[in-house]
Amino acid sequence: MNVTATINGHITAKTSALYSLHFARVHGFSLTLLHILNPDDRIETVEESMTNIEKVANKYNMATERVILQGQPTETLERYLVEKRSTMKLPVDMALARVVRPHSTIATTSIVLPIKQERLSVEKFTFFSSMAKAYKASGEIYSVTVAGKKKRATQPCKNSF
Repeated sequence: MNVTATINGHITAKTSALYSLHFARVHGFSLTLLHILNPDDRIETVEESMTNIEKVANKYNMATERVILQGQPTETLERYLVEKRSTMKLPVDMALARVVRPHSTIATTSIVLPIKQERLSVEKFTFFSSMAKAYKASGEIYSVTVAGKKKRATQPCKNSF
């Protein structure tokens, strides 16, 4: 199997790719670094990010592959997934995690998953557990409810004084 991380040269993409790298490492998967050319991205920055991620992968003797494609991003990504015989279809339920401390990908000790109760599935729980295992981190799952402004306005406020 293979883990694909999309890279655009931004710190958030690089951080997400490092998390993908550790997920792949724990499961013995290879890592593909994917970029779809975009006029807003600097290819030099993208390639520098890829090089930095490959250096980390080399420390773990992991196989990596660079893929740089051209075209409309969604269509190009869908075509790439079909060519790789991926079972993933766009749009996806979860494509990225919010990283609170971008410079702590090696020292992650706790992972939190806030998710609507009806959205939690065996697959998402397994992914969450795999990430916790990859980092030997503690994990917490919170069931969240989305409330609109009207509903929040009717909620009692606790006195915080």
